Amino acid sequence: MFFDTLESRQLFTAHVTLSTSLLIFSGPKGKITPTQTISLTNTGDTPLKINSGGITLTGPDWGKFALSAMPNLAKTIAPHATVSFKVAFRPSVAGVKVAAVTIKSNDPAAPVTSVALRALGADGLYDTKEPSLQRIFNTFQIPLHVGDADITTNHIDNLAQNDLVDMQTLMKAGDGPVTFQMLAAYTGLSTPGGRFGWYIPTQSSDAPTLNELFTLPSTEVQKINPVTTGTMSFDPGDSEFALYSSWPTQTYDKVFSENALNTWETNQTSRDKYHFYPLTNADGSIVPNAYIVCIEEAKNNDYQDAVMIIRNVQKYIA
Repeated sequence: MFFDTLESRQLFTAHVTLSTSLLIFSGPKGKITPTQTISLTNTGDTPLKINSGGITLTGPDWGKFALSAMPNLAKTIAPHATVSFKVAFRPSVAGVKVAAVTIKSNDPAAPVTSVALRALGADGLYDTKEPSLQRIFNTFQIPLHVGDADITTNHIDNLAQNDLVDMQTLMKAGDGPVTFQMLAAYTGLSTPGGRFGWYIPTQSSDAPTLNELFTLPSTEVQKINPVTTGTMSFDPGDSEFALYSSWPTQTYDKVFSENALNTWETNQTSRDKYHFYPLTNADGSIVPNAYIVCIEEAKNNDYQDAVMIIRNVQKYIA
């Protein structure tokens, strides 16, 4: 028996499910970035309808983005079917750009839905044309201050009023492995662009045993969300540990999170090549046992040669 009630009729509706709620781009001004894909699935029980003009770019910097491979609109999407289209960033100036892809449909629960777009434009590639660490934080909506007097330049002018954590060695905070997530890399072109790992500090004059974890391919050395090669986790047990990296474009030795080991830096007050910040959500809340690691691989004080999140750690206290 079929009961035609208002409640039963409301069970049969169209519903928009998006493949993502946020896309982040980066690139030098004057060049269009590679596209990223948005997929739209009708997870309802009746046809989803998008009228002509129902998919648009909106927001303050909408003109810095471009849509392509668009479905022909108006469009009717059958239940459980998916359509996709692509988005690219086309920076004409440096800095953080914000927009959205807005979708209007007959979904009664969400007649208007959107995918946020955030992007970081750079003046160009390498050295002084790279974006600043503060602008990288701003792109990810990380409300931290690096102490930079002028965020339009790549280097940090000073370290006044910053959110740095005084930390050189670490220890695991809980069960499970220590994990890394790369946020950005702005370093020189080489194969690989950089090598990253960890070691157990030694109290003697002997060099520590280094454990390489992952590398940065040459294709990933000037971008947000670079892809790495290797493993992004390890388990140091209960031991104190530290981090290191090496950079083929530099003639200097390896870079360590322990300041005393960076003897290639002749200025002893500048041997802090690893900066640690507490990982902070957009609302200002701090993520427990997680830090943002920012590495300076040379002497130009930009600390965005590699920017990554390390989780399940805390400061080592002897």
